Amino acid sequence: MVADVRSAYVGTARRAGAGAYPKPTETCQSAVERPPFSMIEVVPFDQVVARSAEELIGLELSNSYSTPAQLGERREPFEVELRRALLTYDPSGQYEETIRTEALIATR
Repeated sequence: MVADVRSAYVGTARRAGAGAYPKPTETCQSAVERPPFSMIEVVPFDQVVARSAEELIGLELSNSYSTPAQLGERREPFEVELRRALLTYDPSGQYEETIRTEALIATR
């Protein structure tokens, strides 16, 4: 839902500054799996984060692909539409997301 609103305003290409962010051709894990590392351990950490609609809008505006500079004059309509989409999804205005962080431990 957030990605749909963002795409309507800035397109589907992930932006970074004045250009596009190129999708990596290789994952971190596959890069580390090449020699000289003989053992790779992936340790996941999950955290549930609760955010309000206003916090999600602020988070979206802090991403390089949807900054106020990227949105320009479309910032206010973007915020209005994103707020509307969020409140349609859940009128309580509170949203939970599970964020997974993985630590790659590589040893020789």
